[in-house]
Formats: sequence, C-alpha cells, structure tokens
Amino acid sequence: MATTAAGGTNARSRARSSARLDTRPMSRPLPEPPALTAWPVTDAEAWDAFVVTAAHRAFPQLWAWGELRAGAGWQPLRIAVGTPGERPRAGVQLLLRRVPLGGWALAYAPRGPIGDLDDAAVREALVSGLRSVAGSERIGRMRADPEAAAGEPFGASLLAPPWRAAPIIQPPTTRLLDLGATEDELWSALARKHRQYVSKAGREGVIVTQLDA
Repeated sequence: MATTAAGGTNARSRARSSARLDTRPMSRPLPEPPALTAWPVTDAEAWDAFVVTAAHRAFPQLWAWGELRAGAGWQPLRIAVGTPGERPRAGVQLLLRRVPLGGWALAYAPRGPIGDLDDAAVREALVSGLRSVAGSERIGRMRADPEAAAGEPFGASLLAPPWRAAPIIQPPTTRLLDLGATEDELWSALARKHRQYVSKAGREGVIVTQLDA
C-alpha cells in the first residue's frame, strides 16, 4: 500500500498476515489426551441414562436389575470408565456374592460390560478398573457374558488374555416373538413338544395374567 505526501509518493511496506507450519520436531510434545479412569457410580438416574444409550447394552445392566438381585443375596456394584465429569465410555454392573469361608467374593456381570468396548484403549481402562475392584473387594473369580459377537473387536478380545473362555450362563440366542399375531397363530407356530410343555404347565398351576401397559 502506498501513501501520498507533499505532491509525491512515498512507498512504505505494510505487513500482511501469513503463516507457515514448522514441521520440525517440537522441543515439547503435544499434550496427551485425558487418561481414562474407572470410578464407582452411586447415582441410579445417571447410571441408567448411560445404560440405555450404550453400545452392547442389555437390560440386566440397568440399576433396577441389580436391586432386584440384591434381594437374592447379591451385592450390586456399578463401575464406569471414561473421563470424570463426562459421559462414561464404558461401564459394568457387577453382582457380588461373598463366600462363607475366607471372605472372598464371586463377581458376575450379567450381559455386561457395555459401552465403547470395540476401542482397545477403553477395554484396557476397563480391565485396569476391574483389577482394582477385584483387589479392594477381595474378588476371587469374575465372570462376564456381554452382548458381543466373536467377530467384533470386543467379542474377540474376550477370547484372549487376560480373559479366558468359560461355560455359558445366559442363553446365547434370542427368540423374537411377534405379538401382533393372534393367540391361535402363536400356538400353531409352536412345535408339538413345546405345546405339550405349555399345556403341562397349565395343569400344574402356572397362571398367566395379562396386564395393560
């Protein structure tokens, strides 16, 4: 840009915005992302808000299921994994039962863990958190049966250390029932043997009560 003074021109240079990225190694490394940690959850509403939107979610991981099992002698314990103050990346509801002798506990995660467990970093943080809980709660054995297929990263990871295969607890398959069909249609779709089971249950006093939603 030029400016004019006393009838003449006096050219002066003007700085312009310009930048170039220096790709040489920096003396100071870029800041690391926040580390993933594990912490206990005691807020039922916050826990369920996580469960209903989590990957690999299942209803036995809901808060109410843990409370229901508490009536049968199990101690529910909910663990979240992620960055404190943010939505959990993963989590697990453990059901603990103490062994009468020795004070050790057995732990079971019905249809858990859940969350972003196809991410290796999240899985590592979860395992670290579970090891810590195992030490503080004196857990001698921990079982899990999440909604994860062997062909997925999470499912495949359960077939490798530190995990190892164990006998199946929950049914490995799910049957979908079309409730839009009539009772006669549903009955005729049952195998003969299954119809016999249903009839026998009725003769032995099993009662089905229909409740309006």
